[in-house]
Amino acid sequence: MCGRYKFTRADRAFLAREFGLREEDVPDFADELDNAPGSWRSVIGTEGGQRKWTSMRWGYVMSIEGKKKVVFNAKVENLTKLSKWRRVLRNRCIIPASGFYEWKRVNGKAGAKYEITVRDQPVFGFAGLFDDTINPKTREPERVFWIITTPANPLFAEFHDRQPAILERGSYDAWLAQSGPPPLHLLGVFPAERMIITEVAEIKEARPILRKHLEEDEPMLPGLF
Repeated sequence: MCGRYKFTRADRAFLAREFGLREEDVPDFADELDNAPGSWRSVIGTEGGQRKWTSMRWGYVMSIEGKKKVVFNAKVENLTKLSKWRRVLRNRCIIPASGFYEWKRVNGKAGAKYEITVRDQPVFGFAGLFDDTINPKTREPERVFWIITTPANPLFAEFHDRQPAILERGSYDAWLAQSGPPPLHLLGVFPAERMIITEVAEIKEARPILRKHLEEDEPMLPGLF
Protein backbone atom coordinates (compact mmCIF):
# COMPACT_ATOMS: atom_id res chain seq x y z
CA MET A 1 0.00 0.00 0.00
CA CYS A 2 1.00 3.61 -0.33
CA GLY A 3 -0.77 5.80 2.22
CA ARG A 4 1.87 8.46 2.91
CA TYR A 5 4.76 9.86 0.89
CA LYS A 6 6.93 12.96 0.61
CA PHE A 7 8.25 15.16 -2.18
CA THR A 8 10.94 17.67 -1.26
CA ARG A 9 12.12 20.60 -3.30
CA ALA A 10 14.97 20.14 -5.76
CA ASP A 11 16.71 22.21 -8.41
CA ARG A 12 14.23 23.12 -11.16
CA ALA A 13 16.65 22.18 -13.93
CA PHE A 14 17.20 18.78 -12.30
CA LEU A 15 13.45 18.12 -12.03
CA ALA A 16 12.92 19.21 -15.63
CA ARG A 17 15.55 16.74 -16.83
CA GLU A 18 14.22 13.93 -14.63
CA PHE A 19 10.63 14.19 -15.84
CA GLY A 20 11.03 15.46 -19.40
CA LEU A 21 9.71 18.97 -18.77
CA ARG A 22 10.80 22.43 -19.82
CA GLU A 23 12.49 24.17 -16.91
CA GLU A 24 10.00 27.04 -17.05
CA ASP A 25 7.16 24.53 -16.61
CA VAL A 26 8.46 23.34 -13.23
CA PRO A 27 6.68 25.47 -10.61
CA ASP A 28 7.96 26.67 -7.28
CA PHE A 29 6.45 24.53 -4.54
CA ALA A 30 6.81 23.97 -0.84
CA ASP A 31 8.21 20.75 0.59
CA GLU A 32 5.49 18.11 0.78
CA LEU A 33 6.76 16.28 3.83
CA ASP A 34 3.96 13.92 4.79
CA ASN A 35 1.38 13.69 2.02
CA ALA A 36 -1.89 12.01 2.92
CA PRO A 37 -4.92 11.00 0.83
CA GLY A 38 -7.42 13.78 0.32
CA SER A 39 -4.81 16.50 -0.19
CA TRP A 40 -3.77 18.26 -3.41
CA ARG A 41 -0.39 17.08 -4.72
CA SER A 42 2.05 17.54 -7.60
CA VAL A 43 1.36 15.27 -10.58
CA ILE A 44 2.95 15.00 -14.03
CA GLY A 45 0.81 14.08 -17.01
CA THR A 46 0.20 14.83 -20.67
CA GLU A 47 -2.25 17.38 -21.99
CA GLY A 48 -2.60 18.31 -25.66
CA GLY A 49 0.48 16.26 -26.45
CA GLN A 50 2.60 18.24 -23.98
CA ARG A 51 4.16 17.05 -20.73
CA LYS A 52 2.57 19.05 -17.92
CA TRP A 53 3.16 19.56 -14.19
CA THR A 54 -0.15 20.05 -12.42
CA SER A 55 -1.93 19.55 -9.10
CA MET A 56 -4.60 16.92 -8.36
CA ARG A 57 -6.37 15.60 -5.31
CA TRP A 58 -5.14 12.22 -4.05
CA GLY A 59 -7.99 9.71 -3.83
CA TYR A 60 -11.74 9.82 -4.21
CA VAL A 61 -14.93 8.43 -2.70
CA MET A 62 -16.31 5.67 -4.95
CA SER A 63 -19.35 3.43 -4.74
CA ILE A 64 -18.24 -0.21 -4.46
CA GLU A 65 -20.85 -2.94 -4.01
CA GLY A 66 -23.36 -0.31 -2.94
CA LYS A 67 -21.11 1.19 -0.27
CA LYS A 68 -19.11 4.40 -0.30
CA LYS A 69 -15.38 3.79 -0.03
CA VAL A 70 -12.37 6.08 -0.12
CA VAL A 71 -9.96 4.75 -2.75
CA PHE A 72 -6.45 6.15 -3.11
CA ASN A 73 -4.51 3.14 -4.46
CA ALA A 74 -5.20 0.89 -7.45
CA LYS A 75 -3.96 -2.71 -7.37
CA VAL A 76 -2.08 -3.57 -10.56
CA GLU A 77 -3.83 -6.96 -10.69
CA ASN A 78 -7.22 -5.19 -10.94
CA LEU A 79 -6.42 -2.65 -13.66
CA THR A 80 -7.84 -4.83 -16.43
CA LYS A 81 -10.34 -6.74 -14.26
CA LEU A 82 -12.43 -3.97 -12.75
CA SER A 83 -14.43 -1.54 -14.89
CA LYS A 84 -13.60 1.40 -12.60
CA TRP A 85 -9.92 1.04 -13.62
CA ARG A 86 -10.36 -0.10 -17.22
CA ARG A 87 -12.28 3.12 -17.85
CA VAL A 88 -9.32 5.32 -16.83
CA LEU A 89 -6.39 3.21 -18.04
CA ARG A 90 -5.60 5.79 -20.70
CA ASN A 91 -5.45 8.51 -18.03
CA ARG A 92 -1.95 7.73 -16.86
CA CYS A 93 0.25 10.04 -14.78
CA ILE A 94 3.44 10.14 -12.73
CA ILE A 95 3.50 11.21 -9.09
CA PRO A 96 6.94 12.64 -8.20
CA ALA A 97 8.27 11.57 -4.81
CA SER A 98 11.39 11.64 -2.67
CA GLY A 99 10.30 8.83 -0.34
CA PHE A 100 7.30 7.10 1.17
CA TYR A 101 6.37 5.87 4.62
CA GLU A 102 5.17 2.72 6.30
CA TRP A 103 4.71 1.64 9.89
CA LYS A 104 5.98 -1.67 11.26
CA ARG A 105 3.13 -3.36 13.07
CA VAL A 106 3.77 -4.82 16.52
CA ASN A 107 1.11 -7.09 18.03
CA GLY A 108 -1.38 -5.82 15.47
CA LYS A 109 -0.73 -2.14 16.22
CA ALA A 110 1.26 0.46 14.27
CA GLY A 111 4.73 0.85 15.75
CA ALA A 112 7.80 2.70 14.47
CA LYS A 113 7.55 4.78 11.33
CA TYR A 114 9.94 4.02 8.45
CA GLU A 115 10.91 6.00 5.37
CA ILE A 116 11.58 4.17 2.10
CA THR A 117 13.79 5.85 -0.50
CA VAL A 118 15.37 4.70 -3.76
CA ARG A 119 19.10 4.06 -3.80
CA ASP A 120 21.07 6.67 -5.82
CA GLN A 121 17.85 8.36 -6.96
CA PRO A 122 16.78 11.39 -4.86
CA VAL A 123 13.56 11.83 -6.86
CA PHE A 124 11.50 9.08 -8.50
CA GLY A 125 8.02 8.59 -9.91
CA PHE A 126 5.05 6.47 -8.84
CA ALA A 127 2.81 5.16 -11.61
CA GLY A 128 -0.67 6.61 -11.30
CA LEU A 129 -4.09 7.01 -12.89
CA PHE A 130 -6.34 10.06 -12.83
CA ASP A 131 -9.89 11.07 -13.61
CA ASP A 132 -12.13 14.14 -13.74
CA THR A 133 -14.82 14.02 -11.09
CA ILE A 134 -17.27 16.09 -9.09
CA ASN A 135 -16.40 16.69 -5.44
CA PRO A 136 -19.28 15.09 -3.50
CA LYS A 137 -19.21 17.81 -0.85
CA THR A 138 -18.64 21.02 -2.82
CA ARG A 139 -20.19 19.79 -6.11
CA GLU A 140 -17.27 21.45 -7.90
CA PRO A 141 -15.34 19.66 -10.70
CA GLU A 142 -11.85 18.48 -9.81
CA ARG A 143 -9.19 16.07 -11.01
CA VAL A 144 -8.15 13.20 -8.75
CA PHE A 145 -5.38 10.59 -8.92
CA TRP A 146 -4.61 7.13 -7.57
CA ILE A 147 -1.21 5.51 -6.97
CA ILE A 148 -0.87 2.02 -8.44
CA THR A 149 0.41 -0.71 -6.12
CA THR A 150 2.07 -4.08 -6.72
CA PRO A 151 2.76 -7.04 -4.44
CA ALA A 152 5.57 -6.31 -2.00
CA ASN A 153 9.16 -7.43 -2.52
CA PRO A 154 10.66 -9.59 0.26
CA LEU A 155 12.17 -6.59 2.08
CA PHE A 156 9.03 -4.45 2.09
CA ALA A 157 6.85 -7.45 2.94
CA GLU A 158 8.05 -7.02 6.54
CA PHE A 159 5.85 -3.90 6.63
CA HIS A 160 2.99 -4.53 4.21
CA ASP A 161 1.93 -6.94 1.47
CA ARG A 162 1.55 -4.09 -1.07
CA GLN A 163 4.01 -1.44 -2.26
CA PRO A 164 3.73 1.47 -4.72
CA ALA A 165 4.59 0.88 -8.37
CA ILE A 166 7.83 2.82 -8.89
CA LEU A 167 8.64 3.52 -12.53
CA GLU A 168 12.12 3.11 -13.93
CA ARG A 169 13.66 6.42 -14.99
CA GLY A 170 13.74 5.42 -18.64
CA SER A 171 10.08 4.38 -18.74
CA TYR A 172 8.38 7.74 -18.15
CA ASP A 173 7.78 8.45 -21.85
CA ALA A 174 6.31 4.99 -22.43
CA TRP A 175 4.05 5.24 -19.37
CA LEU A 176 2.63 8.61 -20.47
CA ALA A 177 2.36 7.73 -24.19
CA GLN A 178 -1.17 8.10 -25.52
CA SER A 179 -0.80 5.69 -28.45
CA GLY A 180 -0.86 1.90 -28.29
CA PRO A 181 -2.13 -0.37 -25.52
CA PRO A 182 -1.53 0.52 -21.85
CA PRO A 183 2.11 -0.39 -21.02
CA LEU A 184 1.28 -2.51 -17.99
CA HIS A 185 4.57 -4.40 -18.38
CA LEU A 186 6.23 -1.35 -16.78
CA LEU A 187 4.48 -2.06 -13.47
CA GLY A 188 6.79 -4.72 -12.07
CA VAL A 189 7.65 -5.23 -8.41
CA PHE A 190 10.36 -2.71 -7.54
CA PRO A 191 13.40 -4.70 -6.31
CA ALA A 192 14.40 -4.84 -2.66
CA GLU A 193 18.08 -4.17 -3.39
CA ARG A 194 17.20 -0.69 -4.70
CA MET A 195 15.27 0.33 -1.61
CA ILE A 196 16.71 2.01 1.49
CA ILE A 197 14.53 1.72 4.60
CA THR A 198 15.24 3.99 7.57
CA GLU A 199 13.38 4.52 10.85
CA VAL A 200 12.22 8.14 11.19
CA ALA A 201 10.38 10.33 13.67
CA GLU A 202 6.71 11.14 13.19
CA ILE A 203 6.14 14.60 11.67
CA LYS A 204 3.67 16.17 14.08
CA GLU A 205 3.00 19.34 12.11
CA ALA A 206 1.97 17.51 8.93
CA ARG A 207 -1.64 17.04 10.15
CA PRO A 208 -2.56 14.36 7.61
CA ILE A 209 -6.18 14.22 6.56
CA LEU A 210 -6.34 10.48 7.15
CA ARG A 211 -5.29 9.55 10.67
CA LYS A 212 -4.92 5.82 10.06
CA HIS A 213 -3.91 3.55 7.23
CA LEU A 214 -6.68 2.39 4.93
CA GLU A 215 -6.62 -0.50 2.51
CA GLU A 216 -7.54 0.20 -1.09
CA ASP A 217 -11.27 -0.30 -0.51
CA GLU A 218 -11.84 0.30 3.19
CA PRO A 219 -14.74 2.53 4.32
CA MET A 220 -14.60 6.29 3.89
CA LEU A 221 -13.51 8.42 6.81
CA PRO A 222 -15.95 11.28 7.59
CA GLY A 223 -14.68 14.68 6.50
CA LEU A 224 -12.27 13.45 3.82
CA PHE A 225 -13.92 15.77 1.29
